[in-house]
Amino acid sequence: MNKQLKEIYRLSAQLFPNISESCKDCNICCKTYGWLLKQEMEEFLKKGYPIVEINKNLYCFDSFIRDKNNKRITNQIPRCLFYKKRECLIYKDRPFDCRLYPIKIKFQRNKLIIGLNLECEYILSLREEEKKKVRRKIIVFFKKAPQTIINDYFNLMERVHFISKPKSFLMEKIIEMEKNKGIWKMIE
Repeated sequence: MNKQLKEIYRLSAQLFPNISESCKDCNICCKTYGWLLKQEMEEFLKKGYPIVEINKNLYCFDSFIRDKNNKRITNQIPRCLFYKKRECLIYKDRPFDCRLYPIKIKFQRNKLIIGLNLECEYILSLREEEKKKVRRKIIVFFKKAPQTIINDYFNLMERVHFISKPKSFLMEKIIEMEKNKGIWKMIE
C-alpha cells in the first residue's frame, strides 16, 4: 500500500476514538456506494472486492441495487454491500471516505465545506467540550494529512457531487476550502 495512504489512515484513526461503540445501535450510516481513491481501488481489486468504474475516473464498491434484468438502479443510494448485521465486514480495510465519517463534505460554488454530520449518534453523544476537541482534531488532521491524498479525495468528492444528487443531512461547518489551480486550500 502507498506510504501516504498508510499515513492518512493512521492519522484518521485518531479522529474519533471509540466511535464503533456508538455505531452498534445506530443503523443510519453506510448508505453509500463506497467511493474509492484510485490507489485504494487498486488495493481492493487485488483483494478481489467487487468494484465499478463510473465515467472512466470514479471507482466505488458494486453495492448497486439491481432491477429484475440485473441492471443497476442508479437513482437509489444503496446500503454498502459490506454492511451486515449492523457492522462493517471490512472495518480494518475500509476506504478513506468511510474512515472520515462522521465528517461530511458539501460543495457550494467554488468552495467545499467540511463539517460534522449532526445526525450521527457518536456526535450526538458528545458533550460540548468533547465536540470542541473533535473540531480541533479535524482542523489539525486536514493541516497535517498528506496533501496529495487530501487533494485527490476532494477532487473525487467533487466529481461525485457533479454526477449525483447530494444527500440531505444536518451538518456543523468546521472548515471551508477553495480550489485554486487544481489544489484545495483551507480558507483561514
